[in-house]
Order: sequence, then C-alpha cells, then structure tokens
Amino acid sequence: MKRLLSALSLCALIALTGCASKSDPSAQYASWLTGAEPISVSEWPDNALTAGLPRPESGEIDYIYDLSDSGHYAIYYKDISIEQGRAYVQALKESGWTEIASGDGGVSVGELLQKGDTVLSVALSEGILGLLITQTGAQK
Repeated sequence: MKRLLSALSLCALIALTGCASKSDPSAQYASWLTGAEPISVSEWPDNALTAGLPRPESGEIDYIYDLSDSGHYAIYYKDISIEQGRAYVQALKESGWTEIASGDGGVSVGELLQKGDTVLSVALSEGILGLLITQTGAQK
C-alpha cells in the first residue's frame, strides 16, 4: 500500500511540476525517474535542494526520493492533516514562495510554487504531504 501511495503521489507531483514546463513532460521526466525507490528516513534531509525550505511543523517525515543527481528531491510526510498541510503552504508563501499553479479537489490539494530557480510541487491529502523540489537549471 505504501508503494502504491508513493507512486500515486509522485505522479501527482510530476504532473504539477510539468505545469511550469513548455516541453513534453513524459520525455523530460523519464530519465530521472528510472529506478527511483523510496528511502525511509526519520530526520529532515540536509542538502543543497532542501536548503532554505522551511520544515513542516506538523506530521512526521516518512521517506524521500533522492534524485539530487538530476536536480530533483522528494520528501513525504505522514500523520499530517490537510488543514496542517494548507497551513504549511501558507507559511511557504509568507516566506517568499510564489504560486505558479494550484488545484483543490476537496480531498486533495496541489500547489506549484517557485522561489528563485527552485520549483516546489506540493501534494496534500488527509494524512500525507508530498514535496517535490526541482532546480530548474538542472532540468534537461
């Protein structure tokens, strides 16, 4: 079940990140997703892609996808309500992240934000927060 949710969340994040691109998303994302596997973690990852990104105050970090070689990094939280996730998105906007696109399906929310050359795709549903960080200069 965890892998299915991981795959679905990653697909949702990719779809939102594709909103910022003018090229064919299937060609753009195929190479960096090949062989991607979730890595269980218990602490916020400290790296160039997460630098400057505020940590959610709610929930518990669950796993990551380390795709940093291609300029992408995904972080997933569990045990976070959709309201807490919305509060996190608001905190991001208040800290300088600009909304590029958003969608609200009632039971799920998607936000695409940008700050400098970093694009952040946020996917929320009850109990899960997914973050896909993309360095736009690293996209091929």
